[in-house]
Amino acid sequence: MAQKVEKRKKLDDAITSFVQDQSNRLHKLVVAHDVSDKQVKDILSLKPHYHRKCCVQLRNVFVHIKSKELNEGHPIGDKYSLEQIQNIIDSDPAYKQLSAEEEQDYIN
Repeated sequence: MAQKVEKRKKLDDAITSFVQDQSNRLHKLVVAHDVSDKQVKDILSLKPHYHRKCCVQLRNVFVHIKSKELNEGHPIGDKYSLEQIQNIIDSDPAYKQLSAEEEQDYIN
């Protein structure tokens, strides 16, 4: 039991030393390059520095096609709402059983 406690204390000490050293090095970078702590931390973080490409989503294509189909020729007060159109799409098995090629045809 005492051996586990001793190993745990050594690990805690090593981690504390590592964090202090990392903090000191971070501060040196900030001072040397005249930037903020946040800028350096953002660069060092593991989060990606890119955004997903903006492209057509299959769900939006379905909504657009179905709304054109259902609402064409109806007066403004008599058109289907977005929620109703989405419910119709969800209940239609034809939209759920598409191959990858068919999905690409819809998107393109």
